[in-house]
Amino acid sequence: MQILLLVTFIALVNYIISYNLWVYTDTFYNALILMFIILFIELLFSSILIALVIEYVKEEELFIKTSFRKCVAKVAPRFLDYLVIGFVGSIALFTVLLSPLYFLGLVSNVISGYSSFDAIYEGAKRFHRDFGKYFIRIVPDVILALLIMILFAYASLYSSNSFSPKILFSTGTFLSWLLFSKTAIKTSREYLYHGLKICVYCSKEIPIASKECRWCKAKLK
Repeated sequence: MQILLLVTFIALVNYIISYNLWVYTDTFYNALILMFIILFIELLFSSILIALVIEYVKEEELFIKTSFRKCVAKVAPRFLDYLVIGFVGSIALFTVLLSPLYFLGLVSNVISGYSSFDAIYEGAKRFHRDFGKYFIRIVPDVILALLIMILFAYASLYSSNSFSPKILFSTGTFLSWLLFSKTAIKTSREYLYHGLKICVYCSKEIPIASKECRWCKAKLK
């Protein structure tokens, strides 16, 4: 129930961001450009909220007694990591084909404890190793989320009321972020059930909780 409330909160936050940033444009091309700029900003700053969802899923799946406050305390100190992952991951998401890197990077950071660039690197290794699995499980959701935003951006061009374009596009954003959150939850559970992370130095699989690679003896952070 708390995860559902958190997912709804994330969608609502991005609804508000979209409502305040959306302006009327007279062409579909300009609407698309504005849509991607707004989505980039949302991905950048909402990454910490998605990380909060992943942290909650992790503690729930591992049967750790948790609370919203404890999850915030664990996630907040790594805010800069999420900005980096949000920046790189948003670019990957816009390519659609590489969109799993955004979710895998966040999951790697929260669950395996890798720092920003190591998390992205581990996510890339995992995506390369299991390309078909992550492509099928993540890319369709991303395509659907982007299509929803594009559809509502297009609809906003033909709204007569001055407030309707903002409401229309923001509604599309709300629905898209429900999908993004669902994808993050699905990816984090898959990561946990696998039980292993990839060493960013030697590419061997080791237990998620490992602080040192048993193969190359590298310290992991």
